Amino acid sequence: MDTTPKACERCGVTMTPAYRVTKKYWEGRRFCSPACRIAGTAGARRSTFGKTKVSLEKRFWGKVSKKGDDECWPWTGKRDIFGYGIIRPVRQSDIRAHRLSYELHYGPIPEGLSVCHRCDNPCCVNPAHLFVGTHQENMADMAAKGRQVFQRRPERATHGEQHYAAKLDSSSIVAIRQRRENGEQLDQIARSYGVSKQTIWRAVHRKTWKHVE
Repeated sequence: MDTTPKACERCGVTMTPAYRVTKKYWEGRRFCSPACRIAGTAGARRSTFGKTKVSLEKRFWGKVSKKGDDECWPWTGKRDIFGYGIIRPVRQSDIRAHRLSYELHYGPIPEGLSVCHRCDNPCCVNPAHLFVGTHQENMADMAAKGRQVFQRRPERATHGEQHYAAKLDSSSIVAIRQRRENGEQLDQIARSYGVSKQTIWRAVHRKTWKHVE
């Protein structure tokens, strides 16, 4: 396969083929990022039935709850198990909405860097809340703010009430532990809070909610 680098048709940045990229993909690649592809494709594309396809940028803004400049802009579309918004460009794999937001506002993401949230809200796509950093810097930021996620399970966030899917809060955890100390059964406690018995067990035994005394 020809691995000769080539320039993005819009911004001119040099592109090199990624590991295991197919020949067909590399020969057809014209732009370095979704943002450049959107800006570099003039006019709306049409399907074989003559219907106008909605551009990726228009689809993106159609799923954003835009609020004040300093507030979070929640993604109202599909999310992954970690709470990050996802969107699928035509004939491509899903991409995370906050990464697309960064590219639309600031340009291509530097190679090897992650897009991080200052607000610690995974579904937020407000560009003012986004910044780029290395994976190590992102992990250090997570640890400093006490929001690590263990074993790829969102409910294991250290500060559970801050998680987008949390059903419990700190005061609930205190009450749950007290009820268990008083001899109440786990399944009975779980039913009263609308969560699983295992969730209660983990909270009681401080496998989760470790920061709550």
